[in-house]
Amino acid sequence: MLSPDDDVPAAVRSLTADRGADCVIEVSGAPAALNVAIDCAAIHGDVVVASWYGQKPVELQLGSAFHRRRLHLVSSQVGMLNPSLGPRWDRVRRTETVRSLLPELNLALLRSSFVPFQDAPTAYEMIDSRPDELVQVILSYDDQKPPS
Repeated sequence: MLSPDDDVPAAVRSLTADRGADCVIEVSGAPAALNVAIDCAAIHGDVVVASWYGQKPVELQLGSAFHRRRLHLVSSQVGMLNPSLGPRWDRVRRTETVRSLLPELNLALLRSSFVPFQDAPTAYEMIDSRPDELVQVILSYDDQKPPS
């Protein structure tokens, strides 16, 4: 697993025999991450922006690497499906596909902290003071931790 502090483009090149990734999906919502995603993409690669940046400005480096590699920058929005896919990917098929894939996900990797609800101020303090160390903070309304 890579950290935001790692040289992610170099690691991706190392893992792909210096080709880069065919498709890079940026989901962090951190504006700087989109430039990292562009730097990770292979020639003619797709960079999918699935993040919501809200009011945060995003300064893109669309110079040499972007143009030399002829990258495709694609937006994605979970609230709707591409109309051309609708006849084949109706709600039933999408639901069945998601349910079949859920057991394959290791969601424990996305959980960095578990905090009982009565300690919620501690959770918010962690978020305020150490945001770069957290992936997801879970507040629980009972005394049991979620399964690993």
